[in-house]
Amino acid sequence: MRAGTGVVHPTERATCIVHYDMWQLNPSEQEVWSTRQEAEPHQVILGRIERDGKKKHHAGLTECLRTMLAGERALFHLPPSLCYGEEGHFSFPAVPPDCWMLADVELIGIKGSTDEPEMERSDMLYEARSQSPLTHPT
Repeated sequence: MRAGTGVVHPTERATCIVHYDMWQLNPSEQEVWSTRQEAEPHQVILGRIERDGKKKHHAGLTECLRTMLAGERALFHLPPSLCYGEEGHFSFPAVPPDCWMLADVELIGIKGSTDEPEMERSDMLYEARSQSPLTHPT
């Protein structure tokens, strides 16, 4: 949809700043999720694992981002194995079993590296937030 202006693809543990919309590719073509309706883009840390052992973002979005350059916007057809699988998802967002998805993904920017990803403020301890440049500009 739009070529990227960046020169490198995001690497493992990089923080990607993204907007994305996802639709079910079934007869209803129902929208599942849209970050564009929110005030700010989302941060996605590639390969991030939650404390409960689950990946924070499903594999499909991560695989899309790995192929993109900063500034790029693209459409992807995602198989069920990279989304909600054979079981589907029956709470929010509700997705039927074996459902393909269409993803409109925009990679706004990339921060961090394979060594140390940029930490999300929600993951910081109080002490780290109080010393953060976001709290105390220089």
